[in-house]
Amino acid sequence: MDTDAADAPALVAAMLRTSVAPALRAAGFRGSGQAFRLTNADGDHGLLGIQRSVASSRSAVLLTVNLAYFPAADWDAAHAEGRVPTRPTASARWIPTGWQERIGYLVDEPHDHWLTVRVPDDVPVVGAHLVALVRELALPQLTARLAGTTPPPVPAAPTDDRPRVCPWPELCGLRWPPEA
Repeated sequence: MDTDAADAPALVAAMLRTSVAPALRAAGFRGSGQAFRLTNADGDHGLLGIQRSVASSRSAVLLTVNLAYFPAADWDAAHAEGRVPTRPTASARWIPTGWQERIGYLVDEPHDHWLTVRVPDDVPVVGAHLVALVRELALPQLTARLAGTTPPPVPAAPTDDRPRVCPWPELCGLRWPPEA
């Protein structure tokens, strides 16, 4: 075993705990680890889940962000019928109402966007990019839905035959560096 190799899962856990979670809480989310939520007075669910790819390993962790909105009344009715657990998650589709999307499909040139942490130098870049994605794309979508207003338009995927390759680390055209 290479004792100099980075422990990517440990790097990601520390990044989520020390930089990403505090930034998400400052933006109004509650939660920790990889699961965060916003709610409104009606108890509707605005969810954000940080998903690790099954392709992750000790040497590299791939991350994406899942988003979901579920009206509380619909969720509670489905729960009363025994169809869903008590609390929804951002990654599991349980009821036909609401909205779910991966963060990469909210960027221009929509694609399945994955971030990779391999070494300690990746942590500040990936953490800042993840927070920028949430602030610029996820938060407006979720807060509009929770407020009952029209959310920002979701970019349409190009209709040509080009493969939808993730451009990371080119940062998907977001402002860089992110504003403080």
